[in-house]
Amino acid sequence: MKTIPRIKLNSLKFTSGDFRKHYFALFKFLVCTYLVCYSLQSVAQTISPPLDSYISISNESATIYLEVADTTVISEIEVQLSTKQNLSDIFQNVYAFDQTIGLQNGMTYSRTGNAIHLGTGTIQLSPVVFSKIRLKNQSNVWSEWYEFVSN
Repeated sequence: MKTIPRIKLNSLKFTSGDFRKHYFALFKFLVCTYLVCYSLQSVAQTISPPLDSYISISNESATIYLEVADTTVISEIEVQLSTKQNLSDIFQNVYAFDQTIGLQNGMTYSRTGNAIHLGTGTIQLSPVVFSKIRLKNQSNVWSEWYEFVSN
């Protein structure tokens, strides 16, 4: 019958200076790696609101013009038009980015570079229109609202 040799714990030197230096260096590396990865993840999830936007009203329809900083991360554009702030009683729609087919009756979508034009189709307009626009990135994170008033 074979016996398993026993290791004497006092013969192992876990408190030696070299071990502590290597352990501390490894600990610093892991902490730095975690912080870098965490900061990259939080930056990748943000999206800027439109840079500028205005609305053109003619007859019973409107066209929303907006300028965005970066078109490579956008997946959707939400538009709300209302008679009062924080409502969506005139028009509300989420446009799929760069999708020109399959839109509801009368609605349009076009883009040239960073300029996007969104047609609402026939809507009931008011003398003053409160507008809100926001963008969604490919990580499903919405930007802050870009708000303006037109008359």
